[in-house]
Amino acid sequence: MGELAQRQADWRHRIVLKRAAAAIGRASGREVVPGRHGELAEELAHDLAADVITGSTCAPGLPELTVRERAALVAVCALAAVMPAAVLGDVKYKIPPLASAMDAAHAAGRAAGPGTGAAWPAEGPGPCGRG
Repeated sequence: MGELAQRQADWRHRIVLKRAAAAIGRASGREVVPGRHGELAEELAHDLAADVITGSTCAPGLPELTVRERAALVAVCALAAVMPAAVLGDVKYKIPPLASAMDAAHAAGRAAGPGTGAAWPAEGPGPCGRG
C-alpha cells in the first residue's frame, strides 16, 4: 500500500493511505491476541474505514486509484478489521483462511497496478474548502 500512497499527488491522501497501511499491519498482527475481546481499537477502525477510499476530506477529489485497486483496498481493510475477532474462536482455524484471503486481495490489487482499469472520478475540492 506504500506504493499507492507514494503515487498520490496530494499529501493529505498520502497520509490517509499510509495510516491505513499501518492499521492493516497492526490489526492483522499484534491486535490478534488471545484473551482479549476481539474488538478493534477505535483508532484502527477509523484508519480502516471509508477514508481509505475517499481519502482526506480536506483534499480535492479522491485518491488516484483504479477501480481494481480500490476494490482490493476495501477487501484488505475489511479482512484486517475482522482479524482481531478471530481470537474469539479457534485461532488456528480462523487466521489461515483470513490471511490467505488478504494475500489474494493484495495480489489482485498489485496485479491491477497503476494505469490498468478505469480511474475513479476525482473532481472538486474537499469539504474543508481547501485544495
